[in-house]
Amino acid sequence: MVTVPARDLKNRTGEIVRRIERGEHLLITKRGKP
Repeated sequence: MVTVPARDLKNRTGEIVRRIERGEHLLITKRGKP
């Protein structure tokens, strides 16, 4: 599973949503914690 920091989610929302739509499982973390 790929880990994505919360700040990347904010900055790259479109890309991350497309990855999820393709079926990827991503773990969103804030300060290293899920």
